[in-house]
Amino acid sequence: MRLVACICLAVSVWGEQAISNTTIHQPFGAHENKETVLLQSDENTGSTQTVEKTVRPRRSAHVIRQQHRRHQAWIRSLVRQHNAWMGRSTKTYRARNAAVHRRHANDVRKARHQYHRKLRALKLRRDRTLKKLARQYARRNRLYRGGKFTGRLGRRTRRVRYGRNIVRNGAFNGMAHWAQYRHHGGHAHMHVISGNKVMHLHGNCPRTSGGVKQVLRTTPGKVYAVNFLYWGGHWDGHDTDILKVIMGTKTSTFRAGRHHEQRLGYSRALKGRATFVAKSTSTPLMFWSGRSQCIDIDSVVVRPQLEGRNIVKNGAFNGMAHWAQYRHHGGHAHMHVISGNKVMHLHGNCPRTSGGVKQVLRTKPGRRYNVRFIYWGGHWDGHDTDILTVIMGRTTRRFGAGRNHEQRLGYSRGVHGSTSFVARSRRTPLMFWAGRSQCIDMDNVVVAEQQGEKWGVHWGGGGGSSSLLQLAASRGRPQAPAASANRRLAQRCPPPDAFW
Repeated sequence: MRLVACICLAVSVWGEQAISNTTIHQPFGAHENKETVLLQSDENTGSTQTVEKTVRPRRSAHVIRQQHRRHQAWIRSLVRQHNAWMGRSTKTYRARNAAVHRRHANDVRKARHQYHRKLRALKLRRDRTLKKLARQYARRNRLYRGGKFTGRLGRRTRRVRYGRNIVRNGAFNGMAHWAQYRHHGGHAHMHVISGNKVMHLHGNCPRTSGGVKQVLRTTPGKVYAVNFLYWGGHWDGHDTDILKVIMGTKTSTFRAGRHHEQRLGYSRALKGRATFVAKSTSTPLMFWSGRSQCIDIDSVVVRPQLEGRNIVKNGAFNGMAHWAQYRHHGGHAHMHVISGNKVMHLHGNCPRTSGGVKQVLRTKPGRRYNVRFIYWGGHWDGHDTDILTVIMGRTTRRFGAGRNHEQRLGYSRGVHGSTSFVARSRRTPLMFWAGRSQCIDMDNVVVAEQQGEKWGVHWGGGGGSSSLLQLAASRGRPQAPAASANRRLAQRCPPPDAFW
């Protein structure tokens, strides 16, 4: 605007000068008035000089107004040309500015609508997933009680499927199928808690000890889960009572405090859970408590872990089909016969050689596989302990066979070995190897996938319903569900301030 004002002022000054120096043309028929003036230059001599001067007529008001209007119109034309040249025409500028504002407002409105729509969709999807997982894991995950996280949060948990119950009379409708075990004083008998029959491990418990026992039919190498309910007692005082559960060669200890005594009712029971790997076809299961340990138990359930089909080819070693020699130094793998059964001898002339066998398995990445087999030691290098090395991808395990499990003693003296591994690719090599002076025979190799979901969930910490579920990342550390979900939403949907 200052530039326009300066131009107008300069043009007006220049226009006045131009008008003052411009000859005004008279209309047709008008004549200029001329007069002669005698000028005397010298009085002594008396000489004279004649000068002719043109006298212009005075302009009228109408002519002056007309010239002023033309001058103002000319100034306005200059201003319009200047605005056109500089692109600053008032109407054009306002129209262009209004169009830009409208486009910006439309873009902001569309971005905001798209953001909120995507945010609602992601929140709805998250809520549906969390509710579904909560319903699915509410019964079996006992880490979350009363709105508080009471257990220890591991890296990840796995939901495993189990078969039918192999315990007989686990509800303790009498003493059928159960036997007394290591009693010193009173014997096991029945109690009644809230109308339900339960097993009291030993009578007159402040001064006695004992328990009950049942022998289970199991499959060597399989994993079994033991579940039961138990209470403490008030007969020896309001203290902590200890229960021991013996599963074959494995022992687990459980405790019941004053808030879980049988006098408080059936609902105050604690839920005990343990697992064991069967070493033979029969496994004894014992529940026992010592002196001044008053324990009642009920609802004993033992179930085998379900597995998929065996993915090992020729696991019974009917010849060398599907097996390859592995890291041999000396004699090669060949067949032996123990009690009429063909078995694999890992390397001939074993006191002075080493080697084994190998097979590549087709596996699913991220899945856990159970490995079972039978193996014997040998007497050719003396009656010592022979070591078998099992290599499953990146996982290595070692097993020993002593003088009581040598192949010369018969097939029934074989040791049932079991382990597991997590597949990292679609092809996993399985190797059985023994070093020098390690004489090993083996048979019945089984590799089966654990049945169940690939990943599990964790309950989050904190109180109330806001501490929902915690999803376990495939290879990461667990995080709080709300924080992780909000972080994912923030990454996929930027905040509304990013659009304006």
